[in-house]
Amino acid sequence: MAMDLSQARSLFVIASSVANMINRNLPIRFGLVPLVESEETIRMYRILNYLIENYGRESTMAYLRTVNLRRSALIEV
Repeated sequence: MAMDLSQARSLFVIASSVANMINRNLPIRFGLVPLVESEETIRMYRILNYLIENYGRESTMAYLRTVNLRRSALIEV
């Protein structure tokens, strides 16, 4: 699944769909590949890779949930 990591919708898909699989302890393997090479996309890609490698999937999913909540709040205002 290719996604633009700078878009809130893409992060929502990762945070919700993938989180469901992880929470059920389903064996899943996936990779992150930047779809659009904008500065924001590459920044988010690097952040996610760093979090996964250094803090694990639970912390990374918590980060994605936080980003989604903040972006949703900005959209609603």
